[in-house]
Amino acid sequence: MKKQRRRIIIGDVHGHYDGMIALLEAIAPGKKDEVYFLGDLIDRGPKSAQVVDFVRKSPYKCLLGNHEHMMLNAMP
Repeated sequence: MKKQRRRIIIGDVHGHYDGMIALLEAIAPGKKDEVYFLGDLIDRGPKSAQVVDFVRKSPYKCLLGNHEHMMLNAMP
């Protein structure tokens, strides 16, 4: 049986790197799967920088959330 491509949607990681990694390991995206992060990667959790670094280096797609917009608007 041919494995179908999945569209995997993840939202509101909020700097919880370890939880994000655990989730990705549990769902085990394949090469044909598409993974989308719906923003709010940062803020609240202890590892926002690691989350952003991981997503930037990954093949996954990401939208900006309101927390990213607030951070960008706060920069001079």
